[in-house]
Amino acid sequence: RYWVGRGISEEVLRRMEGGLHPPDVASKMTGRYLFPIRDPSTKRITGWTGRLVTHNTFAPKWKHLQRTSRALYPIIVTGEDIKRMKKVVLVESPGDALALATSGIWCLGILLGLNLNSRWLGWLASAGLDEIIISTNNDAIGKPKSAEAGNRAAEKLRTKLVPFFGEERVRIRLPQERKDWNDVLLECPEELVAFRAELEG
Repeated sequence: RYWVGRGISEEVLRRMEGGLHPPDVASKMTGRYLFPIRDPSTKRITGWTGRLVTHNTFAPKWKHLQRTSRALYPIIVTGEDIKRMKKVVLVESPGDALALATSGIWCLGILLGLNLNSRWLGWLASAGLDEIIISTNNDAIGKPKSAEAGNRAAEKLRTKLVPFFGEERVRIRLPQERKDWNDVLLECPEELVAFRAELEG
C-alpha cells in the first residue's frame, strides 16, 4: 500500500522484486519495504535496500545491507534497457527509480547515495553508451543553499565522468518541478512524460 499510494505501479514493484519485511520478525530491516541487490554474474542476492514505511523520527529513510562501494544495482533488471537505449539515468535511490520506471523509463542505475563506485564506472565504460544522465535530487527546491546535497553531488559526478566519457556524453538533468522524481510523479507527472520523450527522441 505504501508504494501504490505514492503512485508506483504494482508491475514495477514485481519487476524490482520488492516486498515488505515481515513485521513480526526482528532484524535491522524490520518496518521496511525491501528490494534485493543481486550480483549480475551469479544472480545471487548479495544485499538489501529498504525504505522505512512506518514513521520513525530517528531512523534513516533508506537503509542498505550491502557495501554500496560494491553494488551494481539494479543492473540485473535494467541492464538490457540501458544497452538498448545506449543511455543511462543515474539516480540516488530506489524511490526515484520506481517513479521513473512507472513512467516507462527503465534505463536506470541506482547509486544508493550520492557517489559512483568503481564497479559502476567500469560497467558504464564497457557498455558503449551514447549518454550518461545524472539525475540526483534537486535539493535546491524548498531548502536553503546549505542543503543542496544532490545538486553539488551531480556536479561532482559529472566532473568524475567527463574524463572517461567526454563533455558531450555526460549531462545533468535534475527534476525541475519538485525535489525528487517520486514527488514529480505524484504532483507534476507531465514533467516525467516530457523526460521520457526527451530520452526517446
